[in-house]
Amino acid sequence: MNIAEIVKLSTNGYKVSEINELKGIVKDNPEALTLALNGNSFSDVKELLTLTDSEDGPKPEEPEADQGKSDPEPDYKKLYEELKLKSDDLEKTIKEIQETNKRTPGPDQPTEEEELAEIVKSFM
Repeated sequence: MNIAEIVKLSTNGYKVSEINELKGIVKDNPEALTLALNGNSFSDVKELLTLTDSEDGPKPEEPEADQGKSDPEPDYKKLYEELKLKSDDLEKTIKEIQETNKRTPGPDQPTEEEELAEIVKSFM
């Protein structure tokens, strides 16, 4: 903790003993300083840290010997073939949509009836 952080904590109402205790907590949990600087009281910071510690809890150790046996290697050829089929289907769908879009006029393009009407008007 730097001096500016200590001054800010003291202006937030932290006592010297609380700041010293917070220094010890910050070494293990840097989030504690952020909580304290955001205006939380010392008791709130300690309570929040105990809640997060209890949520994490002790993590059970996983045996290293079983890691290789439990995960069979995926069938890459099968996965490739499935993805290839899916890709081919999507390409087919894209081409169909593109063909449909070619045949339909856009918002700025006149329809065939409007073009014909313009031609007839030009002769009159």
